Order: sequence, then structure tokens, then C-alpha cells
Amino acid sequence: MKTCVLWSFCILTAGILSVCRGETPFEKVVLDREFRAEGCAIADINRDGKPDIVAGDSWYEAPNWKRHVFRTVGKIRSYRDLRYDYPDDVNGDGWVDIFSVRFDRNVVWFENPRGKEGRWVERKIAEFQLCEGVFYGDLDGDGKGDFVGPLHPPALCWYERTADANAPWTRREIGPRGGDRHGIGIGDVNRDGRNDLLTKEGWYEAPPDPRKGEWKFHEIRLGDCFVIYAYDVDGDGDNDLISSSPHNYGIWWWEQTTTAVEIRNGGRPKRLEKTMWLKHLIDKSFSQAHALALADLDGDGDKDLVSGKRYYAHDGHDPGAEETVVLLWFELQRDNGKVRWTRHQIDDDSGVGYQISVGDIDGDRNPDIVTSNKKGVFLFRNRLSRREARLFDRGLKPFSPVPPRD
Repeated sequence: MKTCVLWSFCILTAGILSVCRGETPFEKVVLDREFRAEGCAIADINRDGKPDIVAGDSWYEAPNWKRHVFRTVGKIRSYRDLRYDYPDDVNGDGWVDIFSVRFDRNVVWFENPRGKEGRWVERKIAEFQLCEGVFYGDLDGDGKGDFVGPLHPPALCWYERTADANAPWTRREIGPRGGDRHGIGIGDVNRDGRNDLLTKEGWYEAPPDPRKGEWKFHEIRLGDCFVIYAYDVDGDGDNDLISSSPHNYGIWWWEQTTTAVEIRNGGRPKRLEKTMWLKHLIDKSFSQAHALALADLDGDGDKDLVSGKRYYAHDGHDPGAEETVVLLWFELQRDNGKVRWTRHQIDDDSGVGYQISVGDIDGDRNPDIVTSNKKGVFLFRNRLSRREARLFDRGLKPFSPVPPRD
């Protein structure tokens, strides 16, 4: 027993808007050909009811995607001093602010000036030893996001939001294993209603009180991976894991199963259930699948997988670095307990960065896709026919790398 909003408009500049040819009807909008950052976000910055797009030093105003520079993002070697962006109303004034994970050790937030132009005020809230492995999600169940990442690798910690929006957040330790620049995630592995912490070495089980209780560690050894999702891939009632290789080839899912084992300890044998994880390959046709996102793109009620090639993740030194910079989605299909991922190409000249943002940009209840990397900033409008529009999960937060609980 297996225990963001783009409204209809005409663009006069040739080459900005195009329909991606091939298997899937996605409209590609090139917001910028400059390298702004490898993180991106979807949020209604100016409170006009239309989701805008944030990437690097700029936010792009819907529906015509006018660029507004709101901060300075420096360059560190061939990278930008920014890894991830997460929109949230930090100070409770009704305007969306931006959490940002810097390339260095700092996590900061930028205060929205309530519609005024110019630079936003920046405040530091947390510090990690390695900021590539830092993610945002609700660890304590209070409905507000927390940050988790390496404190002193391989030790892990998380930062809880304080009542004072301008004050540094409260740091809490988790455990001595799993803290690395690659391989981390937040999700409910055992489906007890609490978000656990996922690492490439295993997962930490969230205690009833994450501030005081012990985070019990369960070893898995996922190996090479980046962001990790917990999701019931095969529909059997337990959550499986999904991840990918950030600097090589491969995307996989790990099936959670239980098996009976017999234990002898002097007396009569005792039968126990042991959790096993079976590794299944999804795709290995492209390299550097650094970013992943889960969203129901086709409206069939389950979540599909979005990924692609990160362009020059290590400046051309990774396997397959010179191959086509694809953006893909993998359609999840279940047939009598069997899982099939059907590969669809969205684009061949964009790829992904550290982060993929998914959300309904144009109000048609189809989740659209935003990416940003060294090739520019891109929006892909989803034109897939949906079986029922009501199936779109309106609760999916486009800024979060953590899928909602099932």
C-alpha cells in the first residue's frame, strides 16, 4: 500500500511579439534584450489591476511593458548581483514590495514608494553564507513567507519575519546537514499539513512548533539537483519529489513508496513499513535545467512541469553549454497508475535563469510564463485550449518556488 497581466495590444516594433511555432501555442513577448538578472517576478506594482513584471533593476508596466528603473543591480564578474525576487506587501500598506536575494550573502526588501517614480528604499533582513541555495516559503504555517538556506554550510537555518518590517528577521537553526548552494526546497513530504525542508541529502520533518521542536532528518541522497518540489506525481496519495541537474543533463522524479520489512531482535519477527524512493528520468535532452516551475498549463487538473536551459550558467564551461537554449513544458499524464511526461517545446532562443515565474498575465485563466537570463527578459502567453477554465488554481502564487499543498 502506498502509504502575469498582458492585455491585447499592437506592437509596432518588428520582432517583439511572435507566436512560437511548433507543438504548443505560446506567444513570445520580448520585454528586454539586455541582461537584467536571472530572477524575475509577477506583481501588480502600480495597483492598476494589471500584473506587471519585475526583472533586475526594472519593472515593466502592463499592458505596453514600459520599463521603469527602480533600483541599482550591480554586476559581479559575468553575473548580476541578484538571484531571486519575491513580491509581497512587507509593511502592510497595500502596495507590493519586493524581497530580493542578492548574489552575495544578503537578503533584502525594496519598499514600494506607492506609485512614485525613482529608486526604492532597500533594507537588509537576513544573511546567509551561500545565497544561491536560498528559498522563500511558509515554514511556520502563519501564512507569511520565510527564508531558508545555508547558515554555515552544510548547516541550515531559516529566518522568520519580525513584526517590525524594518528590523532584521529572527534566525532559527534547523540542522547540520543539507546546506549547499544546490538542492533545496520546501514542501509537505509526509502530508501532515506542515511544510518540511527538502535537501539533496534528504528531508527535515517539520515539528509541530518549527521554532522550538526538533527537525528530524530522513536521508534520501538525491544527488545532483537544484530546487526540489514535493508533489503527488503518480496520484497515489503520497507526495513524490521532482528536481533537476543545474549544470549537467537530466530532470527526474522520485516516487515515494512503502515496503514491508521484517525485523528480528531476539524474539518473534516484527514487520515494519519502510519508505523507499524510486528514481525516474523525465528528460535528459538538454543541460543546465537550473530552474523549475509547477503549474497546470493545460487545465486538466494536475500540475505540469516548466523548465529549460539556463544560458551560460557557468560561462560556457558546463556540458552542452553551446546547445540550443530551449524553454520547455512537460505535460503530466497518468494512465492506470502509470506516469508519462510528454515533452513540448515552447521556444528555442530564451531558456531560463535561476527562477521561473508563472501566473495569469492577461486574465484568461491560463497560467503564463516569465523568464529572465543573460539573453533578456521574456513573457510567454499561454494559448493552450483548456478543458475547463475553472480548473486553473487561482491560489498559485507566481512569486513562490513552492507549489501549494495538495
